[in-house]
Amino acid sequence: MEQLKGIGGEYAELLEAAGTFDKLCKKGCESEDELAEFDHGKRQVCSVAFRLAQVLKTAETKTKRPTHRGKIPIKDCPKTPDCYITFAEAATMLGVTKGTVSRWTGQDKLRDNGKTGQNRKVSKTSVLMLKEQRQQQELAEDAADIRRDSALISSKH
Repeated sequence: MEQLKGIGGEYAELLEAAGTFDKLCKKGCESEDELAEFDHGKRQVCSVAFRLAQVLKTAETKTKRPTHRGKIPIKDCPKTPDCYITFAEAATMLGVTKGTVSRWTGQDKLRDNGKTGQNRKVSKTSVLMLKEQRQQQELAEDAADIRRDSALISSKH
């Protein structure tokens, strides 16, 4: 039971950090201070997510409970108003269609509440984490493009 308290506490902290980070994402950065605040928020979400993963790994090795798709059982998730969002809200946050959100949920890229029909919702945390992954991937691709362009420019001069 103590393991579940640890998981719930880490999960609640992750939700809080992700909510703060989401607000920073929506706000945008217009100064170096805001960019530093954004970077701090991003590091905080990553740190809390890592701690939660460690707690889950420890709990998984100590107890073998049936879980939803190999993750935390839904009933063990803290019930907070922002825990789950609609597919439409997730699609808006990710800049994709509801169909894509549904497909990603089926591929375990996003986590749902295990319900069906209109009661089916997506974990806001999983949406925020996927959003961050996609942004990091885009940044890496942009950096690769810049390096490639820079090499072309250097070779021509």
